[in-house]
Amino acid sequence: MPGRRPDALGTTILPDRREDGTIAGCQIVAVDATKYGEAIEAAQRSERRLRLIMDQIPVTITYIDSSYTYRYINRAQELWLGKSFQEVVNRGVRTSSAKKCGGHRTQYQDCALGQRCSDRATPVDRAETSCGTLGDTFPT
Repeated sequence: MPGRRPDALGTTILPDRREDGTIAGCQIVAVDATKYGEAIEAAQRSERRLRLIMDQIPVTITYIDSSYTYRYINRAQELWLGKSFQEVVNRGVRTSSAKKCGGHRTQYQDCALGQRCSDRATPVDRAETSCGTLGDTFPT
């Protein structure tokens, strides 16, 4: 808004160089970052609201990224694991099925965790195999 004082400023200091490379001074560039800060606050409010909703669902919800790291668990999953969000998130995954599946994650688990799925390992059929379940996945 013209004439309005910004709530937040982003600043950058750039060296003003002569042709021989020596620094003659500096330029300071200031940008109104108020809208950026407001967008971050709105995203944080939205995330808090979504977490409240997810925690009320009586089903375990877990997000494990492609590097087999827990990124999110809801309240039901905390209760099932007997561990808090802070104890689980950013921890690696271990599976009890790894022993019965030769000590390795299976192609079905890789597929379910976002890795490339072969024609024989689709998210739909992964639950039909003895080694293809994520139901026995625990934090390391």
